[in-house]
Amino acid sequence: MKAVGTPDLSGAQQEGIHANTIERLDREEFEGDRDREAGAFDNEHAALIREIQRVRPVGEIRRTEARFSNLAHRWHRETDHLSVISQKVLHPAYQQMIGLGPDAVPLILHELLVRPGHWSWALNAITGEDPVLDDQGGFGAVRESWLNWGREHGLLRNDE
Repeated sequence: MKAVGTPDLSGAQQEGIHANTIERLDREEFEGDRDREAGAFDNEHAALIREIQRVRPVGEIRRTEARFSNLAHRWHRETDHLSVISQKVLHPAYQQMIGLGPDAVPLILHELLVRPGHWSWALNAITGEDPVLDDQGGFGAVRESWLNWGREHGLLRNDE
């Protein structure tokens, strides 16, 4: 099984890299280096997410993308007419997208870019971040804050 960006590694080597990366994430999450500055941690965390995505088998990434796409389509279809935000974010499809974890973050950011929606709740739940400095600018300000966060963390290109 070939992974994105690592065509010369065997399946066992890819699994070893993936397991080591997950172990490293877990160790950092639970041990927490308190001396590390928040900005440095954020950059390293984004790099680890990219590393996991880089070594994941292509088929697994495509399955996640397809699952997300189906859930997002269902969520929009069943909630776009609703005006109460809590009904939108508590919808089962939305909750399942959150359940996809960090793999969903670039997909959500892209969705936010091309088809704005109430994605802030999901992004916050998955990342633990809240880049919105001032929500008095309304939905547009919240959207831009998250898109800028995605660019800063290398999850969106600067031209997006």
